[in-house]
Amino acid sequence: MVQSTFVSFVVLDLLLLSHSLIFTITNLIGGDVKYAESNALLNTVAPYGMLTPLLGIQILWLSTCLTAVISLKAVLPYLQLPYLLCSGLVLATFVWLIARLTTLIVDADTVTWPMIVLLCAMNLVFLVQIYFLYVKLVCFKMLIRKRKLVSTMERNLGKFGLGSLPNNDQFDTYSTKSTVIVTDDYLNRVP
Repeated sequence: MVQSTFVSFVVLDLLLLSHSLIFTITNLIGGDVKYAESNALLNTVAPYGMLTPLLGIQILWLSTCLTAVISLKAVLPYLQLPYLLCSGLVLATFVWLIARLTTLIVDADTVTWPMIVLLCAMNLVFLVQIYFLYVKLVCFKMLIRKRKLVSTMERNLGKFGLGSLPNNDQFDTYSTKSTVIVTDDYLNRVP
């Protein structure tokens, strides 16, 4: 359950990231003049010179996304830390872009509706990313707790010479509480 939740949020991040990567790469290839002509509003918020650092952040975000997915398959939850840190970097980038756009709106003589729509869209994406980061942190915490539980059980089995846990599916969970099947046979004793 935790893995599927984490994967679904990573996939949603990848969908958002794919659109922004296509936009950034296309505009970098097109050049400064074409970017200024086709995206006059965005050119004031994020000038052409800022597209290269944004592309670097996006590539870093993509590589850490893929590492996070691999960490689930390899059952190494600590490999998700770079992804979580990069998600924080993305949030900081959004804060910078929102602050820059807000400053431009305040300094402008006339406020146009595209500027307000862009500001609202950036705030919406920012809030969604905060929620995504919160859920990913909760999933990370649960994966760490599960990993510690399984490794403690394996260590305790090794102390008593019982070997190790059977090689089950990596997504199986292990409970520390014993389970007892109670049926009517146990309730009706024969005298």
